[in-house]
Amino acid sequence: MGSIGGNKSEAVFDRVYNHNDGTFSIHIGTASTAGNINTSCLGTFPGGGSGSFFYQQYNAIGTTVLTEYCASIGSSFYAEYYYSQTNGDTLFVGMRDTAGSSDDIAIERRSASGTVLWTKYYGGTGSDGLANVARAADGGLFIAVGTNSTDGDVGLHYGSGFDADIWILRVDSNGNKLWGKVLGGSGSDLPRDIKASPDGGCYVFGVTASSDHDAVGMKGASDLYIVKLDSLGQKEWHRCLGGTATDGCGYDLGIKAIEDGQGGFYVINRTNSHDGDIQRRLPLDDGPDFWLVHIDSLANLIWESTFGGPGWQVPSVFCRATDGSFWMGGQNLSSLTGGMIDATYGMTDSWVVHADSLGNFINQRSFGNNKEDQIDMIHPLSDGTVLAGGRYYYTTSPGPTSPEFPQSTEGENDIFLTRLGPQTVSIRDKVLEASVWELYPVPGKKTLHIRIKRGNKEKYNLVIASALGSTTFKTEFHDKLDLNISLWQPGVYTVTLTDISGNTGTKKMVVADQ
Repeated sequence: MGSIGGNKSEAVFDRVYNHNDGTFSIHIGTASTAGNINTSCLGTFPGGGSGSFFYQQYNAIGTTVLTEYCASIGSSFYAEYYYSQTNGDTLFVGMRDTAGSSDDIAIERRSASGTVLWTKYYGGTGSDGLANVARAADGGLFIAVGTNSTDGDVGLHYGSGFDADIWILRVDSNGNKLWGKVLGGSGSDLPRDIKASPDGGCYVFGVTASSDHDAVGMKGASDLYIVKLDSLGQKEWHRCLGGTATDGCGYDLGIKAIEDGQGGFYVINRTNSHDGDIQRRLPLDDGPDFWLVHIDSLANLIWESTFGGPGWQVPSVFCRATDGSFWMGGQNLSSLTGGMIDATYGMTDSWVVHADSLGNFINQRSFGNNKEDQIDMIHPLSDGTVLAGGRYYYTTSPGPTSPEFPQSTEGENDIFLTRLGPQTVSIRDKVLEASVWELYPVPGKKTLHIRIKRGNKEKYNLVIASALGSTTFKTEFHDKLDLNISLWQPGVYTVTLTDISGNTGTKKMVVADQ
């Protein structure tokens, strides 16, 4: 584990850029003028203040920094995203944050030599905050914005001035507006991720606290909100996933989507519910947990899993490793252990969870000092490991610190970077490793096959429960089991296997329509 920092404050962002040669770059911001940090990019920000953004480029396994290069601030705005064009030009997207004025979306195109070709701004007289950007097949962009503007390029607002709506802005490669679409209802609605679809439209992932207009069907205080727009910006459908409590996220960035390669998505967000679409939370979990869902191309739920313990666990990032497993990162805001939490160190801890390709828990790790720590970035490496990064704060008081965590900072807060790989479960529960047994096919229609890979003939106890928690089937067997499921109701089931030593493992199975 290493650290990067200067005499002031630093941050690492969840914007990792993959290059054609297999290398990748991570995005770092700093206000420092000295220290263990790149200060060569230091400049004055639009609207006042000084600082810099730069990129560190790594080899494919994240072990060597190949180069550092400055990130464009923009001629009059903060550049948060950049996209290379086929002719060598670059599109920059960010926000114009002018003192005494509202925020607008800013887009700039520069030549290969860095010459500004044009800069364009979009928004209304209210505040228009950039959430995420997706590249379109034609070289243009889908830009997801949270807005309370009622005029200008936005033109419509459902709720009060205190409640945001979602605004999707579609521009071509020259920054010209093709269309805009406002989504939401009379409550607060926020976008958090956006993905281009093969038909020229896009998928929007966010949170809604509305139950009217574009968000009919919201189940509780707030839901995970998924919308499909066509190539002209017309809404095709929307889905609200959640329970009767608060789900999705707040003003944090804790909703991310990854394509599953079959038209659907894996989505990380958070949940406070124990009902509705959330069926696998531990009863002791009294705050939000990580909530990972797998949905099909119409946002129908395929499976879902939760990860957490007492108090608040809030996700911010996740990725899918080369073996198909998931790595999720965020914060643990609780000082208590229990559930999946086996250690705490400070006011907030960095928390990473590893789950298999079906969302079954494999492992977790907490790390930090006795102040505030959090995971802000996680990226899969070619060897099956991941590179995780976040921030940690200066502390003068003695207190617990996780093993190998940096013992000091250069300034107010620094960045830590760590490489993580699969390992055995560290919580106190006895766990039957996922690699010991397999079940297939998933989804299944006629027969479910369960195989033990240990090569012995010991007895195993099997319990299969429905999504509602009721026991559907239970038995004992030895090295293999072939189970007829042709008459079972379609849906997601939880399979729990226990060996003679009391080690327990859990996996998901899906019974498909016959």
